[in-house]
Amino acid sequence: MKRIKGFILYKGPSALTGEPIVCIATMATHNKKTGDMIQTWIIRSRIRPEKAAKDGKDAAVCGDCPLRPVTEGLCYVNTGQAPLAVYSAFKRGSYVKLDLRLKAHRQAFAGRALRIGSYGEPTAIPIAVWDKLTPLVSGHTGYTHQWAKFPEFRRLVMASVHSEFEADCAQTSGWRTFRTRNADQPVMPGEVMCPASPEADNRRTCSTCLGCNGNASGSRIRRSFVIVGHGKKGIARMLTQFHNQVQ
Repeated sequence: MKRIKGFILYKGPSALTGEPIVCIATMATHNKKTGDMIQTWIIRSRIRPEKAAKDGKDAAVCGDCPLRPVTEGLCYVNTGQAPLAVYSAFKRGSYVKLDLRLKAHRQAFAGRALRIGSYGEPTAIPIAVWDKLTPLVSGHTGYTHQWAKFPEFRRLVMASVHSEFEADCAQTSGWRTFRTRNADQPVMPGEVMCPASPEADNRRTCSTCLGCNGNASGSRIRRSFVIVGHGKKGIARMLTQFHNQVQ
């Protein structure tokens, strides 16, 4: 049987704006930080991702994320690279529609780790899509900036936050958080440094940690994670200024 490069998990209206989007899972990755994980891409289905980001039409897949190119411009994802490659392959018909009634489709996910939202907001598509996949995989990671609007996702993903105040608000609402900070800003009580970060000596990858998997148990004991903002030199400098502003 021909190896499947990727699956179309969802194609339909965005839960954020109602505009047409698609969510695609790709089965191979070269991402050293995440390690061997199935990657998922939430993109506009009729607009190239780099054009959508430039024109502000990425709200359908990014919501009101403060890091979007039309706001602070601090997103570390280069939409002209992996997201564009996925979009182009989608347009060529390279991916098959996921059908979990088929054993081969279920086996493609079995025993693998899943990254929910390699690009794009997990909350842009129905939570039922993720609920069907997560029981099949060995573990998952995921993050959302839309945590205040989609509380049902807290059992699956982490709240992406950028200040101590924001982290405290999300944690009070039952979320575990993943916070970015400057190197000179402290680690809060209840937080640990991301083990896949340089400041933690990159001792693990996301695929061997899988700690960013939300708060299904509703635990107030499980730790949240924090990482020093990273990116190319210019982005890193802008992130430093951003963190100073939002504190």
